[in-house]
Amino acid sequence: MTTAMVLCCSLCLTAMIAWVEIRRGHVRGQLDFLRAANVVYLMCFGIAPAYLQFADPRVLRQMLWGWTLRTPFTDEVFALASIMSLGAYPFLLLGYRLAAARRPRALSAAPFAGPGYLWVAGLGIGVVGLVSLITYAMSVGGWGVFIFEALAFRGNDPPVVSRVAFLTNTAPLVIGAVLVFFALRQYHARGLVRLAASLCCALFFGASLVILFHQAGRAAFVAFLVLLPLTVAVQRNRLTWTQVLLGASIFFVLVVFGRVFFQAARDPGLLLRSASGLENIGETLRSVVLEFSFPIVTLANAIRNLPEVTPLRWFVDFPLAVEYLIPQRITGLVHAPTVSMVNTAIFQGTGGIPVDVLSLGYYSALLPGAILTVTALGAVIGAGERWLPASPDPLRAGLRVAWLMVIALRIMYADPQLFWRSGLYLLITTGVVLLPAVLRRMLPLIPRRPSIAAAAGGEAVHLLPGEGAR
Repeated sequence: MTTAMVLCCSLCLTAMIAWVEIRRGHVRGQLDFLRAANVVYLMCFGIAPAYLQFADPRVLRQMLWGWTLRTPFTDEVFALASIMSLGAYPFLLLGYRLAAARRPRALSAAPFAGPGYLWVAGLGIGVVGLVSLITYAMSVGGWGVFIFEALAFRGNDPPVVSRVAFLTNTAPLVIGAVLVFFALRQYHARGLVRLAASLCCALFFGASLVILFHQAGRAAFVAFLVLLPLTVAVQRNRLTWTQVLLGASIFFVLVVFGRVFFQAARDPGLLLRSASGLENIGETLRSVVLEFSFPIVTLANAIRNLPEVTPLRWFVDFPLAVEYLIPQRITGLVHAPTVSMVNTAIFQGTGGIPVDVLSLGYYSALLPGAILTVTALGAVIGAGERWLPASPDPLRAGLRVAWLMVIALRIMYADPQLFWRSGLYLLITTGVVLLPAVLRRMLPLIPRRPSIAAAAGGEAVHLLPGEGAR
């Protein structure tokens, strides 16, 4: 009975998402905030639950997924979790409709600010990120430990305890610098200035790969590697098959071989041995689906154990996430456990088992909490579409793609504290880039300098503060 119910819910959810996408029609660059969220939601609560009903427990134990077996897949709580995820999807759409623009906004190709300001902004955030990266790497014993022990730093017992570990939150600012200098390359058509922008982009791109490799997060690594190709697709309003195949290849390789990939520096032959261990395409696809299985398993486990095993959290994780920005090892402050830590303890697992958007709400206030959180996420998705519409401008397009991936992944990794690991750099970058536009709105009475053409008797063209000639 449970299997039939789960399969029925999975089919209904698949049909509902397909109907929504068909009704929406063309999307610029074939990707927007809602489409990205729909893909992740379908994988987590449509495809993965159906697969688990037929999964062999012995294979899961061999693949180190034994912790998912704490609650049998045939237990009725899996049916309840599938029903909840199906019923929650319309609330995701409701939140989206409430926050999204009623009419499509006109495309804007104007840069957020002049090239001069963007050079200062890009170098500013890039240098802060680079200094944070180097300082933290030296604090853990140098680049050897930093690279070779990358995966070990994700566990509960890191090989080196650094007092400046909080710098891993600011080191990803180098990714923001990549977005800025990728745009500056296009703003400068030729010459030494374009070459300098290209070199800066390459420098910060390499630094981004280093910090992401150390953080050993597969989702973040994949998101970064497809960031610039998808930015170009949004700019040109065309997603080519080359971009699709490249993105799919990166996704499959890092999802299937992610764990051994981050250990490759220590044991280069491990990746080759793991690849030879895959017998067929079916085993590869199974590995991919399993990576999206923890949300439905976590939700079923929460339904079974709450509120008897652990008390409700009443949304304390949102202010707690801000508290986690205060370094514990420097201040001596001890933060309370996050919802992911509590979830991992219930599973009696190691490392960290994150919570999805529905489990986050269920941990807070049971079913009403789950509905509230998924509706709120839908509103954030709609707000992203409203505030960062598609544009041929490279910086606008880059920020749009980066934000839509960060927000869509909140469906899987909903713990607010985890947002700082993947989104703090983007929040700071966006704030710095938008500063001139914000000032123009807040200070409309600032005297404006006339342009050279206007001084010569031509038509008056005003340059706004922080804005260069277009």
